[in-house]
Amino acid sequence: LTFADLGKIGIDKGGGDAPPKWIITRSSGNEYRETIDGVILYTTCRRAFWKNRKGTTTDPPDCFSNDLVQGIGDPGGECVICPNNKWKTASTGKGKACRQHRLLFVLCAGEIFPKLISAPPTSLKSLRAYLLGLMEEGTGHFQIMTRFSLKPGEDWPRIIARNVSPLDNASIQSVLTMTRQYGALFETASIDKGDALGDGETQEA
Repeated sequence: LTFADLGKIGIDKGGGDAPPKWIITRSSGNEYRETIDGVILYTTCRRAFWKNRKGTTTDPPDCFSNDLVQGIGDPGGECVICPNNKWKTASTGKGKACRQHRLLFVLCAGEIFPKLISAPPTSLKSLRAYLLGLMEEGTGHFQIMTRFSLKPGEDWPRIIARNVSPLDNASIQSVLTMTRQYGALFETASIDKGDALGDGETQEA
């Protein structure tokens, strides 16, 4: 398997009386759900910047950072002083021109391969709080089943995560084995331009 082979879970923001929903990409067509239950195998944050917000969704970024410290490309350099890492530099909204997403590789209940959730800036704080809360409890994200839901927002839905049940020891060992199996693949993960274009250009909330 390659990174491109892994399925993705996107977000339909809804509108009007329609609530936001998850979109699970499948070969047979898209599947829509209000909640998703799964085990977080691996999570990391990435940054990416495109000079041209138009073009195709497969365009590589002009600049990116896998450690949120050093940008690689144009303009490159230290992220902390980069003008594209400032609020209100996005083409619309209050966000940053350089997009930061949290990538979560999730093994959904009943599935055999992990799928990728690319969480937009609106969900960074809520997911960070959830993961830190688990750490404070001495619980690994790989030891529990997490339920992901979507809360409507002014510009873009916010991802809400909560612990719904612990895994038994056999399941934990299976999860750890899978994480080791795909570890190198997870490390190659990056933000897709299609995800960056669709996140509402909003700020962290």
